Amino acid sequence: MWLVHHIIATGIFKGDRKEVVDEAWRNTILQPCLDIVKRFLKSDDHNIIIDGFHEIIYYCKLIIICVAKMNTFISNNKFNKKKPVFIMGAIGTKKFRLSFDLATHFRGEIINSDKMQVYKRLEIVTNKITHTEKQGVRHYLLGEIEPDSDFTAEIFCLQAIVYIEFFLKTQGVSIIVRWSN
Repeated sequence: MWLVHHIIATGIFKGDRKEVVDEAWRNTILQPCLDIVKRFLKSDDHNIIIDGFHEIIYYCKLIIICVAKMNTFISNNKFNKKKPVFIMGAIGTKKFRLSFDLATHFRGEIINSDKMQVYKRLEIVTNKITHTEKQGVRHYLLGEIEPDSDFTAEIFCLQAIVYIEFFLKTQGVSIIVRWSN
């Protein structure tokens, strides 16, 4: 797992502390993450939205990364409802708003991929969305696990795969959101 000091040591943050999509960042952070996602889903073609980028990056059939602009994304004819959508980004990049809009528009359901928000009773610590904010959109792996349980990353991934496979058999869209860094 990447810790903050590991990420800073890579030099991906410039003087103004904003992330810049450059070669070092792609090679050190993005590509390994995309490889993990590819292996996790055991497929070559998935839609991934990463909030906050200013360009579209294509990795030879690996994974399509779309700029997270709602109207552009929805009208994009490359969108495939039978593939999971991943939304990732820094804190404060409106991932919740985007995931909610996509789920509402495409009759989707949201799978949390935040390692802390999976636990019950940590609403304030994790800034977990409220029942009111969910507005009828179903959320999974969000506040489902007791904090003192032995819930490993492997179990987390297996549970997420179960939800994704279920959604792929329905008409809905599975939207996997990483709420925080």
